[in-house]
Amino acid sequence: MPAPISLKNQIMLSQIVWLEFDYKSKHYEAEAIPALCSISNTVIPAYEIYFDNEYNGTIVNENNGWLNNLMEEGLAKVIGRKLSAFLNNELSYF
Repeated sequence: MPAPISLKNQIMLSQIVWLEFDYKSKHYEAEAIPALCSISNTVIPAYEIYFDNEYNGTIVNENNGWLNNLMEEGLAKVIGRKLSAFLNNELSYF
């Protein structure tokens, strides 16, 4: 079962996150829109991911990492690392 979200992260999860990164020689600019999920009565982080205003699935933080069934696993991991850094206050998007 995923770990519960702290109060600080609950507040962070209400914000849209803008992501910019390179992956496999391609530059990405993405928008991550909060979409909380519930698994076994536990709320976990999830974001709807958009590249150039196109929906690319929902990425969910589970015990084994960030998962998205619509994109390549490596790309989901890069996005997940960026979102984790944001949630841990390692990145600022304000």
